[in-house]
Amino acid sequence: MCYACHANGQGSSWASFDHSLSQRPLSSDWIPQEPDRREGWNDKGFSAGDSEIWATSMARGSAGLSISSIPAWVFSTGFYPAPDGTKIYMPTNIDRDTLALFSGSQWSGGTVTYSLPDSRSDYQLINPSADGFKSLSFEAEQAVRHALEGYSPYSGGPRMGLNSVESLTNLSLDYAGRNGANMQVAGFTQSGIINASHGYYPSIPAYGGDVWLQYGSSATAVGSHPYYVLLHELGHALGLKHSFEAAGKLPAISAGHDSVEYTVMTYNDYSNEPQTYMMYDIAALQEMYGADFSTNSGNTVYKWNPTTGETFVNGVGQGAPGTNTIFLTTWDGGGIDTYDFSSYTSYTAIDLAPGGFSMFSRPQLAQKTYGSTDYAGGNVYNSLLYHGDNRSLIENAIGGSGADHMRGNQGNNMLTGNAGNDSLYGLDGNDTLYGGAGDDVLDDASPWATNYYVYGNDLMDGGAGNDRIYGRFGNDTLYGGDGNDTLDAGEDNDIVYGGSGNDHILGYTGNDYLFGEAGNDTIYGGAGNDYLYGGTGTDYVSGDDGNDTLVGDGYGTRLTGGAGNDTFLIMPKVAYCYISDFVAGPGIVDQIKLHSSDFANYAAVRAVAYQTGTDVVIAKYDFSLILNNTKLSSLVADDFAFI
Repeated sequence: MCYACHANGQGSSWASFDHSLSQRPLSSDWIPQEPDRREGWNDKGFSAGDSEIWATSMARGSAGLSISSIPAWVFSTGFYPAPDGTKIYMPTNIDRDTLALFSGSQWSGGTVTYSLPDSRSDYQLINPSADGFKSLSFEAEQAVRHALEGYSPYSGGPRMGLNSVESLTNLSLDYAGRNGANMQVAGFTQSGIINASHGYYPSIPAYGGDVWLQYGSSATAVGSHPYYVLLHELGHALGLKHSFEAAGKLPAISAGHDSVEYTVMTYNDYSNEPQTYMMYDIAALQEMYGADFSTNSGNTVYKWNPTTGETFVNGVGQGAPGTNTIFLTTWDGGGIDTYDFSSYTSYTAIDLAPGGFSMFSRPQLAQKTYGSTDYAGGNVYNSLLYHGDNRSLIENAIGGSGADHMRGNQGNNMLTGNAGNDSLYGLDGNDTLYGGAGDDVLDDASPWATNYYVYGNDLMDGGAGNDRIYGRFGNDTLYGGDGNDTLDAGEDNDIVYGGSGNDHILGYTGNDYLFGEAGNDTIYGGAGNDYLYGGTGTDYVSGDDGNDTLVGDGYGTRLTGGAGNDTFLIMPKVAYCYISDFVAGPGIVDQIKLHSSDFANYAAVRAVAYQTGTDVVIAKYDFSLILNNTKLSSLVADDFAFI
C-alpha cells in the first residue's frame, strides 16, 4: 500500500478510522489517481494555514484494508515528526503548479540516508516489493549517487554533476551502505503482478522512501528513459506526487506545464528525456527542504558542447548525456553568472527570466516523439525564484556568431551579441548591452512587452553594423559604433556616442549629451537642456525644447536651437556652419560663443559680417558662419561671447 497523509488541526481529537478499501487497478508506478477518502481531524495547535488530514491508499489487488490498523505515527504533521524522521506538510501561499507536486508527506530534519541493497535480506520481511528483488547495476548505482548527491567516490558510469538533490536543497543525502537507510533503492524482476517502477512517499512503515526500478540493470545514461524514471521515483521517495493528479486540496498542475519541460513527475515524457530535475520539481523540493544558495555561489560560467551536449561549469565538464541532446534546468545560488553560447553559430533565443528557457541549438533539442518534427521549446530552462530571492538569477549571456535574440531579467544584465544581426533586450535593471558585429537592435524593453516603462541606468554598445539602440528610462550611455545607427536615448539624462557612420540620434526628455562623432549625423536633443555635438561630417543638429548648447564645427553642419535660450558654440576656424533660427537683439535669448583665436571682440565680428539676402554671413579667410533668416541690423554685442 502507498499512503500520503496530511494534517490540518481542526476539530478536537483524532477520529477513529475504519474504512475498507475496494480493489483498485494499479497505476504505472503505483501512485493512485486520487485519494480514496479524506478523513479525520485534530486540534494540536496547528497554524491556520494547514489543511485537513487526508489519507491516500491503494490496494494491490486485495480488499479489506482497515485504516484503523495503520500506526498512529503515520498521521504526523510538520509540528510532530514521526519516529522515523518523517513529517506531513503542505505549504500555503505558493505557486499553484508548485503545490501540484506536493504529496503532503516529506522527510524531517536535515539529513536523509539512502542505501543500495544487494540482497533481499536487506529489507524487512513485510515489504510488498522486495520478493522480486534484483540488485542495481553499477551504472544504475552511479546514477542514483549523482542524482542524490551530485558525485560518486567511484569512477565510471553515467555522471551529471548538475542539480543533484543536495545541490538544490538544504538536505544532506548520506549513503548508508547496503541497508538500514531512510531510502532504499533497488531493482526488481517483473512478476506479472508487479511490473512497473514505483516509489513510496516518506512516512510509510517499513518501506517508506523505498524506490524500485524496473530498469535496474540498465545503463541509465543521463537523458535516457531509465534515468527519467529514476528521477521520477526518487521524487516520490522525497515527497513529490504526480503532476497530473489532484488529491484533496492538492491540485493538478496546469495543462500547459504538464510535461517534462517543467517536471519529471509527469507521464508526458519525450523521446529525449530530461537530464536534471526541472523547474517545478526544483521549486517543490525547495519548498519542502529549503534552497541551497551555496551551490555555484561565485561568478559562474555555464557553457555547452555543440557535439556532445555536455554542460561545463567554469570549464569543468559535468558529464555528457547519452545522446547529443541538451534538456535541463539550472540552479545557481549566487554571484554574477553567465550563459556562454559563443560555441554556437546558428540562431539563438535566450531568455534569462526565472522560469524562462533558452533555445540555442535546434539539433540538440529534445524530440517529443521519435521521427516527429515536434520538439521541446528550449535546451536550457531557468529555475523559478525561491521566495523572490534574486540570488539565483543568471545575469549575463554571450551569444554566438549567428543572429541572437536575448532577453534579460530584473537583474543587472550584460548581454553580448557578438557577430550576427542580434536583438538584445535588457528589461529592468542597470544593463550593459553589446551588439558586436552585425545590424543589431539594443533595447531596454521587449517588442512584445505590454509595459514599456522599463527603468535602469544602462550601457549599450552596438558595435559594427547598422544598429538600432533604445535606452528608454534611466540614465543611459549608448554607443553606436561603426555603421549607420539609430540611437534613441529615451527619458532621463543620457549620453550618446554615434560612432562612425551616418547616425540618427534622439535625446527625448532629460539633460542629454549627444555626440554624432564621424559621419553625417542627425541629432535631436528633445526636451531638456542638452549638449549636442555633431562631430566630423555634415551634420544636422536640433536642440528642440530647453536651453541647449549646440556645437558647430563646419563641414556644412546646420544648427537649429529650437525653443529656449540656446547657446551655439562655434569651433575655431570653422568652415560653412549654419544656424537656422538664431534670435538676435537686446536681452540674451540665444548666444553665439566664438573662440578668441578667431575673434577678440564684438567689433571684430562686425568688421567681417555682412548681409546677403535673408542671411547674415560672418566670414574671413579661415572662418565662415551663416545665420539664416537674420538681419545684420538686429545683432548686438550681447549676442556674442568670446572664450
